[in-house]
Amino acid sequence: MIVDEICRERAKSISVYANPADLSGYDFWADYKLAIEPNEAIEDCWYFQLAYWVITDTFDTISAVNSEYDSVLTAPVKRLMQMSFNMGLKRPGAGRRFRGRGRGRRSPQQTNRDEVDKPTYVVSVNDGLTIPCTGRLSDDANNIDVIHFNIAVVINIKSVLPFMQQLCSAKKHKFKGFSGDELEQTFKHNQITVLETKFRSVEDEPYSLYDYGEDPVVELDLICEYIFNKKGYEEIKPETVTEKLIKAAEEANSKDRSRPRR
Repeated sequence: MIVDEICRERAKSISVYANPADLSGYDFWADYKLAIEPNEAIEDCWYFQLAYWVITDTFDTISAVNSEYDSVLTAPVKRLMQMSFNMGLKRPGAGRRFRGRGRGRRSPQQTNRDEVDKPTYVVSVNDGLTIPCTGRLSDDANNIDVIHFNIAVVINIKSVLPFMQQLCSAKKHKFKGFSGDELEQTFKHNQITVLETKFRSVEDEPYSLYDYGEDPVVELDLICEYIFNKKGYEEIKPETVTEKLIKAAEEANSKDRSRPRR
């Protein structure tokens, strides 16, 4: 069929299927309104800067895994289906409610500011997309900030473990100081841990216009945590974000102390 031929030629010409609309923030910034309170604008920029770092590491992972292959037809990672920081769920307490909902599907951008798909610091176990098996939370004692994110890909079933290993591996970045005027240095960062995995078979109907070649493929759906060393970026972290984090941590500690002990 002519449609199959068109899809095959398209698959031959690209390294991975990816649509910017499936990335957190794309629709948000496309319709962004500047007439808001200044601190809200600063916070929006900050949280989507966090998202940018995560998205960059994700695409670097896909590039590394697919680097030796010519096209989607033979590459291990066939399609980036979604990158999300709230999976369409309303915070706080997202970790308690996501189970039973379909995952790996893009949710529409929310108009309510509290429901926008952007990173949220995990201050208590109920703030994340799942209960973290690492036990890591944003706190001063460990000098870290933690966020969760969800990524869904179509992938060769034989490449699932190598993909996760690459995602969690150390990655290089260049740094010229926050001003951009310092001598360029190359560093490595290793900030991602997989918290939860799910697999689904690839059904024909939703993928009729995608050609994945002859490889056996599955939908791989991951929930991961991304950690930041507080001292590493405290210099550029907005004061309004820091103040809200301190308040959230105090509230979380207060609730924890008020729970009855067994």
